[in-house]
Amino acid sequence: MDQIIKKWNYKQNLHQKAQWYRYFGEYIELVDLILEKTKQSQVTVISLPTLFLMRHTIELGYKTNLFFLEVPFKTSGKCAHMLNELHKKLETKVSSIILNYEATIKKEIMKRIKSLSKFKGIFDELDNFSYAFRYPVTTDMKIKSFKPNDSINIAKIIPAYELAINTLKYTTDVLDDYIENN
Repeated sequence: MDQIIKKWNYKQNLHQKAQWYRYFGEYIELVDLILEKTKQSQVTVISLPTLFLMRHTIELGYKTNLFFLEVPFKTSGKCAHMLNELHKKLETKVSSIILNYEATIKKEIMKRIKSLSKFKGIFDELDNFSYAFRYPVTTDMKIKSFKPNDSINIAKIIPAYELAINTLKYTTDVLDDYIENN
């Protein structure tokens, strides 16, 4: 443990980190680190926290974009964690912003926004309210989080995760003119 302590600078000024893009960025870094450093034999024992972190990173990405685009969203309650609701808000806002963009640019932007649906769809089915990968039961504390046949192959969702991250990372860059003028 002493070796680990020497590697870390434990004193962190948390106030400086209290920004949407910073949270999103730090979660991206952690998920990347986990995906990069985990040995195949470890995947079965860290799959739930990894899936939670992947899902939460995407949620933060949606919320970061909505924040910069000045779209109101909930930060507490069940709906605050529903990727489907966040996706609808982002898609609606982006659609309204790009109305006067050149047709090819519009098409490319909407293609990227729609690509988020692949990752969102995987998690809507298994973890719509962001509980299943954190707790073994639903909020009623009785029903198990997963059905007997529920399964997921993390290797198959990594490409969808990476595409979603790239889209969410650069959406505000593409819409920079709008952000600066509003």
